[in-house]
Amino acid sequence: MAEKAVQAEQSIKKENKMGTMPVNKLLLSMALPMIVSMLVQALYNIVDSIFVAQLSENALTAVSMAFPIQNLMIGMATGIGVGMNAFVSKNLGQHNQEGVNKSALHGIFLELINYLIFLCIGLFVVNKFNSIYLFFSLLNKNAITNLLVNNYCFVRIVDTVHFFAPSFLNRSTPLR
Repeated sequence: MAEKAVQAEQSIKKENKMGTMPVNKLLLSMALPMIVSMLVQALYNIVDSIFVAQLSENALTAVSMAFPIQNLMIGMATGIGVGMNAFVSKNLGQHNQEGVNKSALHGIFLELINYLIFLCIGLFVVNKFNSIYLFFSLLNKNAITNLLVNNYCFVRIVDTVHFFAPSFLNRSTPLR
């Protein structure tokens, strides 16, 4: 009987590390993956700029003009990931495993919907109507740069899974 109690206690410690692990070790183990993810996302535009600057000045301007759209995508993904993490943490604190699972599933669903919205914008709005081109033509009169912005935004918007997956995966708790 005593063995079962010890095993149950060890199982609880493994399942809910936020309630049992020392704070410094917990902070390092949970924060480090998020820091790396945010750093990679922040460096994405800088690395793009370094390589694109070798092509032409117009290409560098296009990448710089597309940066706010990338920030919007990162912000949406991060916002959903952080919100989902708050719900998961709350349910973990209440020892509500069903709530943890529902929160994680709802977070996955919201990230998927968010990705699909940006994907549809990229496939059907940007590509078909050159809407980014029209918008940026108000800011910049260089037609070549505006066309490059439209092309770059199309690729980045269609490839938004690289923004949404890390934001969700680094802030989630495994489903049990």
